Amino acid sequence: MKILAFSANPVTWTRERAIGGAEIRYVSILSRWYKKGIEITAVEYESSASKRLCVEYPVHIIRIPKRIPLIVKFVVWIAGCIKFIVLNKKENFSLIYAPTNNVSDLIPSILAKIILKRPLVICVQNANPVYSFMRVLNLYGGRFFNRLLLTVGNLFSLAIERHGDLIIAISQVTKNTLVQLGLDESKIVVNGMGVEERLIEKFEQPLKKEYDAVFIGRVEKEKGIFDLLQAWKIVAEKRPTVKLLVIGDGSELEHAKRFVEENNISKNVIFTGSIYSEEKYDLLKKSKVMVYPTFSREGFCLSILDALSCGLPVITYNEYFTIDVYKKCKAVIFLKMKDIYSLIKTLSNFIELNETELNKYSKYAYNFIKDKTWSEVAKLELEYIINKILKCE
Repeated sequence: MKILAFSANPVTWTRERAIGGAEIRYVSILSRWYKKGIEITAVEYESSASKRLCVEYPVHIIRIPKRIPLIVKFVVWIAGCIKFIVLNKKENFSLIYAPTNNVSDLIPSILAKIILKRPLVICVQNANPVYSFMRVLNLYGGRFFNRLLLTVGNLFSLAIERHGDLIIAISQVTKNTLVQLGLDESKIVVNGMGVEERLIEKFEQPLKKEYDAVFIGRVEKEKGIFDLLQAWKIVAEKRPTVKLLVIGDGSELEHAKRFVEENNISKNVIFTGSIYSEEKYDLLKKSKVMVYPTFSREGFCLSILDALSCGLPVITYNEYFTIDVYKKCKAVIFLKMKDIYSLIKTLSNFIELNETELNKYSKYAYNFIKDKTWSEVAKLELEYIINKILKCE
């Protein structure tokens, strides 16, 4: 079997250190397929997630000039992908794999399907209810032009998804939304995200906690970073020695740092920037509780799963998609959306938990994640591909 994959997260075109959960999923699955003897060819942007995460499978890099407008970068990316497809037309690829439903992944993937005449597998990370142009436009905040681009992208993504031969929905509610939008239910399967096997095999809850709370993810408004910082300001007023660890990068990182300085809580908040691999897990294990008050349509929210794999309880908002994925986990505490008062109260309570009480949540976390490894996710995804696509050829 030979798989051709296209991956270019537009976020990295302006913030090269950013790696999202969708990219981690993509790299984790392809790495395990490659180790099983499947031939992988990945076509990626210069800030390749595969290369940065030290994969072994071949990666073809399309270089894009940095000092050009985003829309021009997008055109250069698509042109580079078309050139690669045409030059490798004689390669006997078994299928095309789009790791996300971003248009930057979907457009080269659908073109490869047409030119190479091979089946297309699309992993849908999130599904917005794009019933009408105006309804989607009103989903987004910010400047009108940016909202317009996001809306057009969503509508265009949905149009391409209809031509996928197999759709991998990241959660059941994602599948339900796609079906409501008119996609063929028989083409859609559900397969989520996983954790590293070693974290489950050596699951532990260290006794020494250096941080009272941790946030890990992109530092963006919709991820709830400012809700957390507002709550932390109040917590720190009553408990001057508390420490919050913020792991991640994002467009609001400098704004978040300014908020911390202006509110005199610099000694209570530590920003690390983006951290991956073992150091990330070590820092999680040294924290008492993960706080992720996201009100974005996460799809799955790998950050929560990472925290659970390190034995942490998680405080988050009752966002529809997040509830669907984690409602059965007793270690995840859901709060009413944008309820800062409840966030302050719950944070204060968890900071005061002793070792025995924290270990109770650690057991809840382990019971939830113990069978959710990347190997199992990759195995199931491959079974879907073989049974629903390749056997039909």
